[in-house]
Amino acid sequence: MLTRTRRDEDEIFGRAIVAAVEERFRGEGVPAIRLGVLVANESALPFWHALGYRRVDLRPDRAKGRPAFVVEKALVLGKAHRLGS
Repeated sequence: MLTRTRRDEDEIFGRAIVAAVEERFRGEGVPAIRLGVLVANESALPFWHALGYRRVDLRPDRAKGRPAFVVEKALVLGKAHRLGS
């Protein structure tokens, strides 16, 4: 018997949202997406890694200075890590 948990449904929904955002940005010619994941929310990193995002930095978030992992995914082959810091 297969069952879905709320967490499974949330992950499916989250993946669909990320895919839609990536497709929109790709269509607009955005070369890569870079975002922050709070260190306190480190358990979210496997989600982003599974979607192809790679950790590229560790820096304070802009709002409150909390430590955050910076993750990035190239939307156009070979374009990641060319974004400004």
